[in-house]
Amino acid sequence: MPEPTEEKEVTEEPIEEQVEPSAETKKTEKKPDHMIPKTRLDEEIAKRAQAEKELEKFRKAEEDRKKSELSELDRLKLEKTEADKRASDAEQSVNELKLKTAFRDVADELGIEFANPQAREDAFTFLDKKVAGEDGAGMKKALEDLEEKRPHLLKPEESEPETDAKKRGTRTTSTVLAKEKETELTQRFRLRKPR
Repeated sequence: MPEPTEEKEVTEEPIEEQVEPSAETKKTEKKPDHMIPKTRLDEEIAKRAQAEKELEKFRKAEEDRKKSELSELDRLKLEKTEADKRASDAEQSVNELKLKTAFRDVADELGIEFANPQAREDAFTFLDKKVAGEDGAGMKKALEDLEEKRPHLLKPEESEPETDAKKRGTRTTSTVLAKEKETELTQRFRLRKPR
């Protein structure tokens, strides 16, 4: 006979029903703090821009007030330092222009041809200013160094045109033959080109 087993008493626990929140509770629920409506964000950005404008006005007014408070001597000193700065900037741009002119002159003298105008500007940018010197005395050596270091800026040397279409690729031999035939006929019959 089977042994009697103990029976456990099962009690029912109440099941919580999941109820959808009503429309009123949805409205009163808090949205997460990081969610800001676009209109409010736009308003805050506009307020900030306005505050920055006002702050700039106040800074300018403060600067003007300080300048007016300065004595005549202090004002003149300030103007002198500003003029000195402008003069040094102008002198620096003149030196840069002189160096650029020396660069072009020496490049033309050496017969250096650049691939294009932008390559000429890039070559001047990459030029070793220490070797060239402030007055352009070492420009020849600087350009020779540049030719060795950055040959891609220079115009490639042109070789004789290839007559073999397989080596050349796109050009056909018929145009070359036509030119050769034309030159042969002009030499043979001493024809002149029409004016």
